Amino acid sequence: MSKKKVDKKPEAVRINNPINIDSSLPFRITRLANLFGSNYDRSVFQRGIKLSVTEWRAMMTLAFHPGIYAIDVCRYTGYSEVNVSRALSRMNERGWVYRESDPNDRRKYRLELTAAGAELYNDLEPKARTSIADLKSQLSPSAERQVHKYLDKFIKIMEGIVSRK
Repeated sequence: MSKKKVDKKPEAVRINNPINIDSSLPFRITRLANLFGSNYDRSVFQRGIKLSVTEWRAMMTLAFHPGIYAIDVCRYTGYSEVNVSRALSRMNERGWVYRESDPNDRRKYRLELTAAGAELYNDLEPKARTSIADLKSQLSPSAERQVHKYLDKFIKIMEGIVSRK
């Protein structure tokens, strides 16, 4: 696809049936995740740390589930294998993640945070908890349970859809 600079107003083309982004669940859920990511980006940028949202979510997953495989990081985060592989490679290069070859399958690696990775996680974790607490403070316990119930349902539905493709 060639890149063309557009200097004049394009001809009017009718959009047949635009998706209503105000009522699209995937769009709104992604927006919410992106708002969390923006809050994270500000916090990390202020500290001068080069850690993407994908890397942070992989780090959170490894902190909670040490010794899992990359495919498990994909499952927990919802990111593609390519995105997770790239993030884990960058984290490994920076000394934040240790990869240990699985003795039963040399193609697979168990993953853990290194001491440097754990130190970085421990530095960022309080800000993440504050963001979570800020959101939760606006919800009643009942509303929070409902949100979790529906998120679990949406995740299960999407996992089924993705696994069929």
